[in-house]
Amino acid sequence: MTKRFEQIITLPSKELLVWLNEDVNHQKGEFVLLVSPEEKQADQTEQEQQLDELLLVLLDSLSVKDSVKIAMQLTKLPKDIIYRRALEIKS
Repeated sequence: MTKRFEQIITLPSKELLVWLNEDVNHQKGEFVLLVSPEEKQADQTEQEQQLDELLLVLLDSLSVKDSVKIAMQLTKLPKDIIYRRALEIKS
């Protein structure tokens, strides 16, 4: 730390305005804002749920091979991931 009152704060973006407004001193001087990408875990869970729903519908009337082929075209996910999930759902 190079400044006497320097602080390092890590917050989600939705809490930033609350932090700035809770103390007038937070608004004085200068600050640097670093933005990092949102974590992928929530997106990944949603994507997995969508894949499961798609595979359930496809596997109801098609073979595993055909279901995987269609799911690959629609989701752009790798074949091994879709195939593994299709086998789990089928059994």
